[in-house]
Amino acid sequence: MLVPNKTLTLVAFLFVTVVCLIPDSKATVFYQVSTPIGTFSPDKVLVLCAMYLSFICLMISRAKTMALSKFPVLIMSAYLFCILFSSYLSVVMGEGYFRINSLVFMLIMNFGVFFAVYLLTTNYESFKNKMIKIVIFLSTFNAILAISQFITRQPLLIEEYLLRERGFFAAGDRVTRSFGFQGEPLALGTVCMVGLIMALGMIVELRRSGKGAKWYIISALILSFGLLTSFSRGNIFATTIVLVLFLIAYKIKISFKLIFRFGLLCVAIFAVLYQTGIWQSFVTRIARTDDESYSHRFSVISNIWDAFHEFGAIMLFGLSPGAGVSIRHITGVLDNNFIKILYESGMIGFVLFLSVILILLFKTKATLLKLCLVALLLNMNTYELTAYSSIGTLFFIILALLSADYVPRMKRSRSSSVPKIASKDMHSSHSA
Repeated sequence: MLVPNKTLTLVAFLFVTVVCLIPDSKATVFYQVSTPIGTFSPDKVLVLCAMYLSFICLMISRAKTMALSKFPVLIMSAYLFCILFSSYLSVVMGEGYFRINSLVFMLIMNFGVFFAVYLLTTNYESFKNKMIKIVIFLSTFNAILAISQFITRQPLLIEEYLLRERGFFAAGDRVTRSFGFQGEPLALGTVCMVGLIMALGMIVELRRSGKGAKWYIISALILSFGLLTSFSRGNIFATTIVLVLFLIAYKIKISFKLIFRFGLLCVAIFAVLYQTGIWQSFVTRIARTDDESYSHRFSVISNIWDAFHEFGAIMLFGLSPGAGVSIRHITGVLDNNFIKILYESGMIGFVLFLSVILILLFKTKATLLKLCLVALLLNMNTYELTAYSSIGTLFFIILALLSADYVPRMKRSRSSSVPKIASKDMHSSHSA
């Protein structure tokens, strides 16, 4: 029995809604209820609903579960086992680092999302394309709110749910950073960054196939402004690096005509940024060196050896989920997702995590998704990305989509036509 196309669209929409439209449960107090196993919040409810619908879809269509034997998924399963084992060790040994709410969060928002999206993508060719298009659409809507928040100098729609105001001083005035729907400038910048990369990939693909891409061009411009209003230096630097890689990956020829058009576009964008005051604040934020964010992030990295000496052999298996918060009296706020994974899942879990990343970067051919993954990895050096419900969900969605694109060596040698962006049905679904 075939699953209705609208049902798959609804599932994709629910997953992406958590990323783009629901206030983040870490950054806000949006309708949260405390329970013995963690915070009960709308983002978790939506993910559980999407997972339930995913299960129904897979049952109705008698989906192939043999796809779970793919190498990246096996390693991800081993990584999950490592997380569970480190939790068990922490409880048995009474170290006091384990937090049940962190484990429940990871099981739902990280691993639950990964396996649900992966199984749907491997069983339904159109699901990947649906997910990409919905990410672009909803992230654009999120960017529109962010721009409105900057213009009005008010955290529209989410003011009563914010945990703290985020801003900086420029020319003696307090500049409030935009929050988007997430309630966190870093999360807003990350969502806009990934949406922008996806929109640019669609523009190139559609232009090369002779089709119009006006909607995606408009979307890319809005997402660019949304990214800037977050004033997230990590996101802006990551986007700049990935855009250079984008030119190389898509083999875009730099012609005089392209340079001229790009120059005119830059002038127009600069005029808008200058008139709205975004440019002046942006320059101040980028050039600012008097804060402690840079020095703190370097100190966290340099203190790894001291932490290993402090905790001893248990670092082989990790301190368990939640340890990144529990040990702040020793390490301070980590602000680095890789170090968070190292502390919580240990050296074994860290190696497993990196193995999945390397396999997906070098053994898959979905160029657009790999660029999104690179951008997220660059960002993980500046804050604990996967600890947020919104962008943590986005990260594991990207991992799942790429894992579905993985083809074992034997099968890869038999087929010479592997999709480079998302799936072959991208063209057909667009034309339909």
